[in-house]
Amino acid sequence: MESIGFIGVTTSVYSPPGWLLADYNLLCTSSKFRLITPIIIVYCELYYFVRSSADGHNHGEDKHKQVRDMSFLDSLLGLFGKKPVAPKPVNQNTNNTTVSRPRNRQVYEGRSAETPEWAKDVAPAEIIGLLNKHITCRYAPKFEIKRIMSTQMGPDGNLIPEYDGIAGDCGALKNFGLKVAKQNGLTMPYRYVDLNTAYRACCDNPKKCPFFLAAEGENDAVNSRRR
Repeated sequence: MESIGFIGVTTSVYSPPGWLLADYNLLCTSSKFRLITPIIIVYCELYYFVRSSADGHNHGEDKHKQVRDMSFLDSLLGLFGKKPVAPKPVNQNTNNTTVSRPRNRQVYEGRSAETPEWAKDVAPAEIIGLLNKHITCRYAPKFEIKRIMSTQMGPDGNLIPEYDGIAGDCGALKNFGLKVAKQNGLTMPYRYVDLNTAYRACCDNPKKCPFFLAAEGENDAVNSRRR
């Protein structure tokens, strides 16, 4: 009878589920259920108290509300020896767009090129002079030995080298480095070209260089507007 009076107080304050009140007589017919009835009532009180306090929260706490809703049912299943079903994870990025920053490169790395005859069996220190002598591009690229550091830190706390070798720059690269970088999905401009680009474009066919093509396209557009 004490349990009945306790349920009456609980009903007037927290309003337990209707199925619990309707089946109370059935629960009392079994000694096993009579023993666990107070435990169920306590869970009802805690469940509806937490549920009511969470109603004023914003939509960003849906994941936590899902966990609270399932905790009461999981506890009941545990009393009967049943394994509770794990709730489905809530994807917090459902309404958000995840933007991953692309990896930027300061040196434009061209396709692999065959070493020209005038550069074979030549010391690296002499290649720079030979490159500048065999330039065919009218934007006059200049090459030198560069050690370019990236923005990534190594295990020792120092910056990791991005490029270490012969690299060059020119007027077309300075003006259209950002445009070509965006075409490749990057956000920062290219600042140099590598040795492969020098062999393939700067010292052979400039039309194989994307910076040359961008500069020439801009010049043609300007000339057409002037006409």
